[in-house]
Amino acid sequence: MSARTPHVATPRRSHVSRPLLHSTLVLLFAATVTPPLRAQASSPVAHTRIGPAFGLHVGAPQKVSLALGAGRFRESGDNYDVVFGLLEPGLGAGRASVGYLRSRGNLNTGLGIRASALRTWGDPWSVEPNRTFVGVEASAHAFFFNVRGGAFRRTTSAEGRAVLFTIDAGLFL
Repeated sequence: MSARTPHVATPRRSHVSRPLLHSTLVLLFAATVTPPLRAQASSPVAHTRIGPAFGLHVGAPQKVSLALGAGRFRESGDNYDVVFGLLEPGLGAGRASVGYLRSRGNLNTGLGIRASALRTWGDPWSVEPNRTFVGVEASAHAFFFNVRGGAFRRTTSAEGRAVLFTIDAGLFL
């Protein structure tokens, strides 16, 4: 009989960027506790409320997805700022996101940015299934339509694509 040394499992370290996680948490905390926008003399008074946030998206890699969550809305006339958190299950992938959106004017045009974690499953577009990514996304919107693009990095050492670029279009957030 030969003596075998027992295999000791080493803990798996996450490749999620700590600075990205910390800066996202600081941004979300700061936006939540800061006072509402100051109203200028010629503009209406700013109001703050917490309410539902949602969206419907079509694009890679999730195919079709429904985003559901909540946001802190700071409104002043036709302008608003939103800090939000969303869960977005889809046919080929799902996301969890926190972000900030700014909209100006009666055409509801603006820009947004979010930090997201993305997990693929089933038969996603443009990437292998069962992979996890973290990254940032930017969006532009007009009326209720938006276009979103993102850059993600794989969090595991699995084979396949290490960097993923996403693009989709949708309604609302």
